[in-house]
Amino acid sequence: MGDRALFSRAWRIVSGHRSLWLFGFIAGFGPPTALFQFSGNAFIAFPQSPEELRGLLLHSSPWVWAGISLPALLAMAVWLLINAFGHAALITLVNHVEEGAAPTLSTGWEAIRRYGWRIFLIHGLLRLPIFLFVGASVLPLIVPIGQALIDRKKREGDGGFMGSGMRRPL
Repeated sequence: MGDRALFSRAWRIVSGHRSLWLFGFIAGFGPPTALFQFSGNAFIAFPQSPEELRGLLLHSSPWVWAGISLPALLAMAVWLLINAFGHAALITLVNHVEEGAAPTLSTGWEAIRRYGWRIFLIHGLLRLPIFLFVGASVLPLIVPIGQALIDRKKREGDGGFMGSGMRRPL
């Protein structure tokens, strides 16, 4: 099948079955772009050297960093889940169209319930090298973060059990 015939067949399937549109939009649901893109001079505020990063870490609470990273990871997981669910429904509905059956919303929801988690796992495995690469690129930040946390503990001195105001156990 040539490119022209393929696009013509795809257009006939999509234009004739509007229930595919909803699941197509869900499958095309993009990543939360606020997590990945910076506009204007946002990079100027980011620390340019390890010393600036250590200073930033020393003067801010670890809860701030957890409050930034945990919602970002949660948003990424939700995006992957929605994306996988849309793909599961779309694959099943197009298969129904090719077999001559009419695609319905209930068939799409059933496909999500039945195949969504499998597609989510497949997407996760296919994206695993990207996650590993990103994780490996973040590893050099662990040294300044660890040093900043050690320096913070030294600055606080022996202010009780782990700096919490509690007494050390005997």
